[in-house]
Amino acid sequence: MASKFKLHFFRRKYIFFIPIHIVGWLFLLAVLAVGIFVFRDLYLRTHSVSETLSNFAIFLIILFIGYTMFAFYTCKPDKETIG
Repeated sequence: MASKFKLHFFRRKYIFFIPIHIVGWLFLLAVLAVGIFVFRDLYLRTHSVSETLSNFAIFLIILFIGYTMFAFYTCKPDKETIG
């Protein structure tokens, strides 16, 4: 018999996912920390602003997709979408 218990770490507000649980907040902080670390690393290794920003933009898109997927699968369902 499968358990129907599911933790909800995020709440969806339009297209944004807002953390409502400590795990959601920790995940958001980890994503921000990784983003800052990668930007700083790229900034120190590259020689031009355009090279830094173009490389960081690609990484930022990947990071955003990962955050959105995790938040989507652990978000609290909207009352409007439930029949």
